[in-house]
Amino acid sequence: MYFPYAYTETDLTSISTPAGYSVETAPQTQQINLPMAVYQNETKVNGQKIEARRVLSVNGIFFRADQYSDVRNFFGQVQSGDDQQVVFTGGSVRADKSN
Repeated sequence: MYFPYAYTETDLTSISTPAGYSVETAPQTQQINLPMAVYQNETKVNGQKIEARRVLSVNGIFFRADQYSDVRNFFGQVQSGDDQQVVFTGGSVRADKSN
């Protein structure tokens, strides 16, 4: 397996909870450290502010066939971590029905 280059992606996201809403659940922190790659995903809730930090680093460009399952499992865990969501509670929902 070949990647064109080693790389690191860092994402920092900060949002304010909308008025009337609060965070019910936030993603759990994930930390995966392998010799060939690192993944960190952390979400902090401070009052009405949500801060998320994600780091993905692939430290190699060539991986042998016997490393395929490790690389595949790593990226599967990255996808699972990236798919986590913040769930809000509160607020009001109004639907206007007009015909």
